[in-house]
Amino acid sequence: MTRSKIKNISISLIVTCLASVMTGWLSNDVNSDLIISLFCGKTDIEFSDFYNRVLHNSSSKEIDKDIIIVNIDSVYSRRDFSLLLEELNNYHPKLIGIDVLFDTPKDSIEDLILKNTIKNASNIILAKEYDQEKDQYKSSIFDSEIDESHFGIVNFVNRNSHSVRSYLPCFNVNGEKKPSFSTRIYQMLSNSRSRTNYEKIDEETIVFPSIGFCEVDARFIKRDSSLITGKIVIVGSLNDSYDQHITPIDDKMPGSLIWAYILSDLINNRCLKTIGNFSEWIIAIVLSFLLCFIYVSLNDTNMQNFCIRIVPIFILIFLGFFGCYLFSQFYLYFNVTKVIITSSIGILILDILYASFDVFNLIKRRYK
Repeated sequence: MTRSKIKNISISLIVTCLASVMTGWLSNDVNSDLIISLFCGKTDIEFSDFYNRVLHNSSSKEIDKDIIIVNIDSVYSRRDFSLLLEELNNYHPKLIGIDVLFDTPKDSIEDLILKNTIKNASNIILAKEYDQEKDQYKSSIFDSEIDESHFGIVNFVNRNSHSVRSYLPCFNVNGEKKPSFSTRIYQMLSNSRSRTNYEKIDEETIVFPSIGFCEVDARFIKRDSSLITGKIVIVGSLNDSYDQHITPIDDKMPGSLIWAYILSDLINNRCLKTIGNFSEWIIAIVLSFLLCFIYVSLNDTNMQNFCIRIVPIFILIFLGFFGCYLFSQFYLYFNVTKVIITSSIGILILDILYASFDVFNLIKRRYK
């Protein structure tokens, strides 16, 4: 190995180490949020959002065969809601999930009718909110009336201020694991603990595949009864302003639709895995070193500026497609942010280094 090549490798290694240290500092939560906010105007951005958007829009949508959504925007009283549930059960759905919060009593007679309707149905899962700060459930008219096994928690992770891109399969309530809304539905469906580890309390990223769901208006249940038989029915509002959320694929998505996607992920075992922080660092360091080595090796040629600007673009495009492929085919998440930052910082350090040499030589010649 020639002295020149050893010098090039040494410079590339030193610069890559510096770039890696700076990347580690920049990629911590505080600094990464600051940098993203400067460039994008907001901090709530993750690379999985890009993958989800590409996956969701990748091809023509298929209709989910397991789940339908019943829109109750036309149902105004609890008596009418009771009649709706009775009519739905006449068409023998597999299970009914009610994404509606009955947190305050209204008409005593209508409340009683609704309670009796739900008591008489064994296939209904109710939504319930949980106050994580106080570590207690929020009130419901069904408290002490309906067995706890028919409730699922409907809190979304960061639902008010950030994009809903993840959910908790289970919540830790008074030291016990309590399932989320979709997890409870899946638990009742599968009746097995072996298919999916749905008792995890870790956040799970929601996968938004290129599918749609049949949406039935509550006024036309009889007309669309064939769609209900044997299906999982999620009952909820699709236009309630309070229940609209920002997601990676839509700035206004109703909660019922998000729960449908989460349930579809559980049923189809779309559990997102990561390639691991260590593997991401290895890839970032190797690619950064290669780019730095190319830069240093071409220092005295006319190809340096052209090559070192074009090559990272192709690498970025390749990594984007590669990440999308892993995400869509294997539900494997590869966060390429470290690669982009490390390589960019490495090239920037070399730019500054060689610019400093040029300035130094210019000054040296002038005062020689």
